[in-house]
Amino acid sequence: MADSLDGSRAALDEVRSELRAFMDEQRIFCGFLDTEQRSYQELMRQEVNALSRLLDSTLRTDGSLRLVGLSGFAGRAASLALSRTPSPQAFRAVPPMPSPLGS
Repeated sequence: MADSLDGSRAALDEVRSELRAFMDEQRIFCGFLDTEQRSYQELMRQEVNALSRLLDSTLRTDGSLRLVGLSGFAGRAASLALSRTPSPQAFRAVPPMPSPLGS
C-alpha cells in the first residue's frame, strides 16, 4: 500500500512538473503573440494615418476633387468615398407626400 501511494505521489509530481513547464511555454508564446498583435496594430494605425494625410492633402490642393495623384489603395478608397457622397441635389427640400386620405 505504501509503495502504491509513493508511486502515485511520484506520478503526480511528474505531471505537475510537466504542467508547469507547459504553462511557462504557453506564457512565453502568448507574450510573443501579444507583441506581434500590438506591432501589427501600430503598423496599421501608421498606415491609415499616412493614407488619411495623403487623401486630405490631395483633396485640399485639388478643388475639383480629382484624384489624379492617388494610386493603389488610397485612390480606390478615395474614389469609393467620393462615389458614395450624395450630390448637392440630394439635399434639396423634398415636397411632402400627399395624404392617402385626401385631406
